Amino acid sequence: MAGVVHVDGTARIQTLFQRENNPFLFDLLTYLDDTLQIPARINTLFNRRGEPIVHTTTDALQSARAMRLDAVVLNGNLTALS
Repeated sequence: MAGVVHVDGTARIQTLFQRENNPFLFDLLTYLDDTLQIPARINTLFNRRGEPIVHTTTDALQSARAMRLDAVVLNGNLTALS
C-alpha cells in the first residue's frame, strides 16, 4: 500500500481485529474489503489544499462536495453526495 508509506519508508498503521472493539468501523472495513476489494482505509486530515481543517459537519460536507467525493461518513452516518 504505497499510499500510506512516508518518504522515509515508515508508516503509522492502526489495526482492528475484533468487531467488539469498534463495530461500525469493523463492519465498514469488512464491507469495503468484501465488496470492493479495498483492504484498508486511510485516515487523514479532511481539507482541501490551502483550506483550513474542517470543524463542523457543514464544513465537511461542503469540502467533500468540492472534492467531488461520492460519499462521506460523518459520526457513523453515510451521506451520499451525488
